[in-house]
Formats: sequence, structure tokens, C-alpha cells
Amino acid sequence: MMLSKKMTTRTRSGFTVIEAMFVVLILSIASLGMLCYQYLTVKYSRIAGAELTAVRTAQLLIEDWKSTGGATDYDPTILNLGIRKSGSVYKMTVDSLPMHINLASTDVATDGASQTLLRKLDVLVEWRKDYAPGKLDTNPSSYGISTFVRVDQTTG
Repeated sequence: MMLSKKMTTRTRSGFTVIEAMFVVLILSIASLGMLCYQYLTVKYSRIAGAELTAVRTAQLLIEDWKSTGGATDYDPTILNLGIRKSGSVYKMTVDSLPMHINLASTDVATDGASQTLLRKLDVLVEWRKDYAPGKLDTNPSSYGISTFVRVDQTTG
């Protein structure tokens, strides 16, 4: 008697456990990459916002100071923008970012014939690199801007 062997083929449906584990691994790596990218986006957005705030603050102050003719007794607290004086430094908080503002003027040249004086105005805005309140770091982030103004000596 002869026994016949039947060849049966099985059709597979679905995924094996190994395939499912690879899919989960790939999705996990992609998710971690996206979270890292999102973290860096928020971080650099905060840095850009701080720099833009510092630039705008410095420009506002130097233009206002220049409009006074470069007065040596210029006081930005009269602008009512939340600027307060603390010793020789002005302090201001914008968008939860505490900033320290230094103002300096230097007489550069004098013309005796026309009785005019050339004065350099400097505004330096500094903030902590970690954006936390308190004293500045030893090497804070900063933005400085300078301009020159001609002061007429006859009218002050």
C-alpha cells in the first residue's frame, strides 16, 4: 500500500511578533526625534525672542535719548515703560525676561569755530543666558548699539 503525502500550503495572515517589534522600535525612534526637534525649536525661539526684545529696547532708548540732544542727565524712567533705576544700571522686565540696561555718553570732539560738540551715545542691554531673574552671569548675553549726536554749545 502506498501512502500518499499531501502537500499543504499555509497562507500567512498578519504580522509576526518580530515584525511588530521592529515597527514599534522605528516609531519610538521617530517619536524621540520629533520630541528633540520640538525642544530645540522652543529653545531657539526663546533665544530669538530675547534678542529681538533687546534690540527693540535698545533702539527705543537710543532714539529717545538722541531726541533729547544727547543730554548727559537722560533718564529713561520717564518713559513709563517699567524701567527702574538700580544704582548705575537700569532694569526692565519684558515678556518675563529681566534685562539690565547700561547707558553711557562720551564727548568725542569739539569744534571751537561752530561751538558744537560731537557726543557718542551707547546703550547696552544685557540678560541672563538662562532667562532667569536675578543677578547677571559673569558672561551675560548682550546687545549694544551706539550713535552720535551733535550738541550745540550755544543753546545747551
